[in-house]
Amino acid sequence: MPKKQNNKAPSSKLSDNDATLFRNAVRDITPLSQDKITTKKNQTDSQTKKVAQKKVHAITAEQKKSLKSPPSKAAMDDIHLFQDAVKDITPLQYDKITHAPTPKSKLSRSYNKEQNLVADTLSDEAEVEKIQPNDILSYCQRGIQKRVFKKLRRGQYITIDELDLHGANLKQAKRLLLHFLEDALQVEGSCVRIIHGKGHRSANKEPVLKRQTNHWLQHHPRVLAFHSAQPKDGGAGAIYVLLRRTKTHA
Repeated sequence: MPKKQNNKAPSSKLSDNDATLFRNAVRDITPLSQDKITTKKNQTDSQTKKVAQKKVHAITAEQKKSLKSPPSKAAMDDIHLFQDAVKDITPLQYDKITHAPTPKSKLSRSYNKEQNLVADTLSDEAEVEKIQPNDILSYCQRGIQKRVFKKLRRGQYITIDELDLHGANLKQAKRLLLHFLEDALQVEGSCVRIIHGKGHRSANKEPVLKRQTNHWLQHHPRVLAFHSAQPKDGGAGAIYVLLRRTKTHA
């Protein structure tokens, strides 16, 4: 007859003899407390931190040592060259420098004096040539080539600027004319045009502005030549004027 198997799991409970042997074996062992474990861990962390700090201090000291090391020969050569270059330079004693206004140049003073003389020269008290409304005005300085004046009379120069004196009295007209002649540009192959009218609207039918314009232009230092305009540009009521080149004033 076959033997029946025992499927019962073995008991985990120690027998009395085994329990007595285990207690005898561990009776001299002292159990570890949680406080001791934590303290040991803290000590390990502290030691790790101290080691890291020592490494940082060592790196910093090494960097300081390298900074304090003397410069190389090439660097010293550059320093000596710079010192030689600036040895004669006197250092500034002030951190702020006040620039005095630049005095007017001799050219500027001369120009202002010239303008004052021009205004005095164009006096209205001088004897002025009588002019009729339809008279042709014509003036040319010595030295102006005939072909240049001929071209001006025919109105073949480009008119780059113009001044209209209609409606102005003598004082206003003189001031306007002086400013215009002072500021007018002049380039090669060009001229300006001045409209003075024929004086038909004057009380005594006398062309006062035309007469004075003729007088002022003949005495102005910038005027080289002038001539009454072509019919398409105003005829006897306007005038072409050839000026000297524009000056540069300081």
